[in-house]
This record gives sequence, C-alpha cells and structure tokens, in this order.
Amino acid sequence: MLNNCSAVFFDMDGTLVDPRLGIARAFDFALRELGRPALTAEQQALCVGPPLRESFRWLLGDEALIERGVQLYREEYRARGMYEHALYPGVIDLLSELKEQEFTLFVLTAKMEEFAREIASHLQIHHFFLEVFGAAPDGSTDNKGVRLQQALGQLEFHPEECVIVGDRRNDIEAAKMVGTFSIGAGWGYGSDDELREADYFAHTPFALREILLPEIPFSE
Repeated sequence: MLNNCSAVFFDMDGTLVDPRLGIARAFDFALRELGRPALTAEQQALCVGPPLRESFRWLLGDEALIERGVQLYREEYRARGMYEHALYPGVIDLLSELKEQEFTLFVLTAKMEEFAREIASHLQIHHFFLEVFGAAPDGSTDNKGVRLQQALGQLEFHPEECVIVGDRRNDIEAAKMVGTFSIGAGWGYGSDDELREADYFAHTPFALREILLPEIPFSE
C-alpha cells in the first residue's frame, strides 16, 4: 500500500510537462539532415517518452545511422527544443502540496540529465525536487530501471517507500524491476495498454493527488 510511501519519482515528458513541440522539431531536424521524411502526428506521440536511441532505431531501421541521428537531435534540442515545453495544468499545485506534506520528490527521466535539469530550471519547478535523475549521454542508463537502481543506491529510501509516476511502459517496467510502486499518468502520451500493469492509475494530476494524499482534504 502507498501508506508507507514518502518518496515520489516523477517522469518528466508526458507527466510533468508536455514536450511535444520541442521534441518533434528536434526529430524533424535530425530526420531532414538524414534525408528522411518528417514525423507524422502519430509518430510524434510515440516518440515522447521512450529513450532517444530506441525511437531512432524504430524510425530509421538502420543501426549505422542511429548515433548520427542522436547527435543531430541533441544539437537542435539543446538550441531550441528544450525550451518548447509547457507544464500540465495542476502540476504546480500537486507538487506544492506534496512538498507541504513532506514527500521527497525526484525526477526520473529517459531524457538526458543535462536537458532535464535545464528544463526544470527554465519552468521554475527545480526547487520542488531533491534530485533529477536522467540518462547518460552514451546511453548506458537508457533503461529507467537501471537508472532507478543507481538512484536508490545513492538515497536513504527503500523501494517499498517509493512510487514512480509516469505515462509510458518504461516507467511501469522500471518500478517492477526495482520493486517500487507505480502510478500510471493517464493524461500523458502512453496508451491504456502500456499502463495496464501499473499499481494505480490517475486520469489527471488532481486524481493523482487523491491517490497520494487520500486523507488530506482539498482546499482551494
């Protein structure tokens, strides 16, 4: 049960922020440089959340081009894309209340850690989080479960004291791999099928608040 949870690991893309515009622009830049067509609307949605190399492997179908695609994407994303984000409605209120109730908050993302830290600072939410855990540039921590294991090795929390909130399959798989609880963020980009094995499911940030703070009355 979540009664014993005191630490919350939030996914970033599709959970805290809607990053679609910046991500799509960076992918389109990389694909154009590689002589490939721009993303369709469906492809844009599918590319929000998974590790970058995984998305390029699926889009390009050519292992020899993946690292070049990653390099081009990061050039565009660093210059413009990571500033083209919007916080989901209700996120600030949720984070504020969780902090007031003495939860310890973290970011756990498949995005490169450098970018995640800059985005949190740019959107002025960095002060809510004790730490931001993201992927290494070389892809060695693209697996969120691996990154979470590393994070817990640095922290004074046991897995059963933690919950991951995320909108994609890799968030739920990371929780199962490490032994934490999981909550599917239904307002993001993941399908119901991706999130069906989550321990809990929330359609909105307010519904997530009801799961994490069931005994705290809501005050406007």
